[in-house]
Amino acid sequence: PVEPAPGDLAFTIPEAPVSEGTESEAAGESSPGRLAPPHVAAGRLIVDQVPLLRSHAGTPPDMVLSWNAMQSPAAIDVVVHLHGFSARGRSMQLPADIVPVSGLDFTDPQDPSSVGRISPTLLVLPRGNFFGGRSGRGYNFPALHPPGALSELVDDALARFGAQTGTHPAPGRLILTAHSGGGASLMRILRYADPDEVHTFDALYTDPSPLIAWARQRIARGSGAMRVLYRPGEGTAEASHAVEAAIHRALEAAGAYPNPRWRVESTRVAHMDIPPRFGWRLLADVSADLPGAGHRPAAPRPG
Repeated sequence: PVEPAPGDLAFTIPEAPVSEGTESEAAGESSPGRLAPPHVAAGRLIVDQVPLLRSHAGTPPDMVLSWNAMQSPAAIDVVVHLHGFSARGRSMQLPADIVPVSGLDFTDPQDPSSVGRISPTLLVLPRGNFFGGRSGRGYNFPALHPPGALSELVDDALARFGAQTGTHPAPGRLILTAHSGGGASLMRILRYADPDEVHTFDALYTDPSPLIAWARQRIARGSGAMRVLYRPGEGTAEASHAVEAAIHRALEAAGAYPNPRWRVESTRVAHMDIPPRFGWRLLADVSADLPGAGHRPAAPRPG
């Protein structure tokens, strides 16, 4: 492992050591037809301080990075998650309080033997800004609201990944995910950012116009993907219905309805369980059918 940059307190919690081979190969047990061992083993990096996020009130660490095993990739996909409010308020810490409920998982958290996302991917979990609000639990991401800030965060994360693993892949696809109160900052970011995919987990409490505008542009270009999950009859339902109607019209205009990559679905899964239940499945396949989620029955058309 390399030393962290000055002013940063960082350490790794590897799931396997970064190496050029496996124990069996070192012992001369490799055989034709076997998969080559990963050049980069799956691992995690916890970063205490991130300059871009220095204005965010709260308790360090500022960022958690995770990645899967990969073979010297030329490009790596990046997933950035915007977490929601926390019952621990200002004392919230990412590794213990947010990582388990973020949906940033390469396999099913309930079944680590399951097969999830295998494309080379860097998962980025920045810490939000504690503002408290009426609930005393509020978090947002003002440092990521200005144009260009998201790219700066991604570049920072990729640089740290490269320093840690000795590889320097180009950024691949960009996926933004948000849970609960993190959806408000997602709307601010979508005013300037153009991710390849967006996944929202019961997160549309505010005006979804930026998400709708982004979706329309992507559908018109024949690219992108969006999955929206909400709890029926609760605070995210109205905005989710508005998004559903808008993408339905956009897909029909493009001659692409229905499209499994563009869905708005309701679920009875508990609010805090939505990201870990569905996040890994969508990272594995954004068009996947989700057990426990379904479409709202379409309203009859006039006439």
